[in-house]
Amino acid sequence: MRTSLVRAFARLGLALAVGCATLIAAAPAVQAAEKSWISVRVHGKDVVQGTAYKPFTGQIHSIGSDTHGVVLKIDARKLDPKVIDFALPTSVLGNACTTVTTGVVTCPIGTVPDGDRLSFIALAVNATHKVGPAGSFTLSLTATDELLNPAVFTQQVSVVPSTYDLGAVAADVVGPDGGPIAPGGTGELRFALYNTGDTAIKGIRLWASVERYVTFVDEIPGCTYQSSQFGNYIIWCEDPEVELGPDEAIELAEPLKVKVSTSARGPHVYQGRVGGAALIDTTRYAAGAPSKRAAFTVRPATATQQALVDGDNLDNEAAFDVHVGRNTSDFAVTASGPASGAVGQKVLVTFTLTNKGPAEDYVNFTITAPAGTVIVDGGPGPRPYCMPENPDDMQEPYDPWGETGKLFCSLDDIAPVGRTFTVKVAFKIKKAGTGEGSIIVKGYADPNAANDTATFAITGTKGTSAPASTAKPTAPATTGSAGGDLPTTGSSLTLLITGGVLLLVAGAALLVIGRVRRSRTTA
Repeated sequence: MRTSLVRAFARLGLALAVGCATLIAAAPAVQAAEKSWISVRVHGKDVVQGTAYKPFTGQIHSIGSDTHGVVLKIDARKLDPKVIDFALPTSVLGNACTTVTTGVVTCPIGTVPDGDRLSFIALAVNATHKVGPAGSFTLSLTATDELLNPAVFTQQVSVVPSTYDLGAVAADVVGPDGGPIAPGGTGELRFALYNTGDTAIKGIRLWASVERYVTFVDEIPGCTYQSSQFGNYIIWCEDPEVELGPDEAIELAEPLKVKVSTSARGPHVYQGRVGGAALIDTTRYAAGAPSKRAAFTVRPATATQQALVDGDNLDNEAAFDVHVGRNTSDFAVTASGPASGAVGQKVLVTFTLTNKGPAEDYVNFTITAPAGTVIVDGGPGPRPYCMPENPDDMQEPYDPWGETGKLFCSLDDIAPVGRTFTVKVAFKIKKAGTGEGSIIVKGYADPNAANDTATFAITGTKGTSAPASTAKPTAPATTGSAGGDLPTTGSSLTLLITGGVLLLVAGAALLVIGRVRRSRTTA
């Protein structure tokens, strides 16, 4: 449906503002200083001459950890009043701003949770004067934590000649109660495409994408749905007849429903994006050519249309977050055994790690050698990323672990539900006797410790076989022989992993208006 630009922003903004008061809490009076990485940026750079209202959106993103006591400063003193007029916000994300001096405000944000992207209107402008450079404005952040990066962003602004100017805005996807969506549940995506230029444009292309574990439920007539090689789910829609005039916005009559997989990690924030462009926009796809995404052909643009360009193509996309509630994994581990061999020989122990779900998850594990043995590495080959207990034990190029009593390992790939990983490790017997070793696994969201540990025994016997060779092998042995080989398998290959998949996901970090309440519960 078509609506006014201001009304579209109000509908999206007000819907999100309800949750802001509960989500954005001021930092505690006494907050231990931590080290944090947080960024701030601006979307958009140009304004069409004659524009009465254009919003510039800012985005705050905390990366790696929560950032506490965040304060935003907006400084617009370098904007040229002879070229552009502007208005600064009186509040950001539900918190009132304070005027420091003319053209400068500060706005308390509070704690920004790890991974959250908080977007807001940084300032609004009109351009009724003249074409040309209009100066710049700057967003900066401070925090009670020690910031590991300078959180400052300066945006140059220009006024451009008459044309159209499309922009997008989207709201975060949350559950019916305004909180995170339960795994297996659904939420609603609301977004709009608007024109802040002074010229109408006919023929629009829209797209939306979500990360793996999230899919679109609704089937919109005339749109193409597909999954990318990275696991993203994408919608492409084109309509050569729709016309978007100045200060108008296009919204769907009903929000798009999205569904979260039962195997999604949580609490977690999955990213998505929406965007739009004119069909004549050759920076996106060539006008007049058959669409690569939709089921119809874009008609050639007229000469007048071809002369138009988007006044500001840096705000044609908007990012949104899908907030998912708590989900758990359940890793179980077993170990083969018992094993035995003569002093100086190597024996092989097989470990199996299985994710029983319901959530896919990453996993770490620790292997401890039995008394009288050490973990050894028999050569290059597929294996998890591991570090010995003492990094000084590491040797290169073919024996990075050296001889160690403990390994700390992780699987680089996420473990799908029901998938079993097999890990084979060789232990060198140093002394006669029987000792007990262990493997302990821990998924990031695994609350069940009962099946996270497995033990195994290795017995060393006094024998007449020659001690294991100390030479560094260049490849795994293929046949057994006397000396330092594996007596039960005839191979000196010490570790092998089977199973696992490589998951790559493409995220979006553009713009979202608002913020939602989400669970901070951990397993």
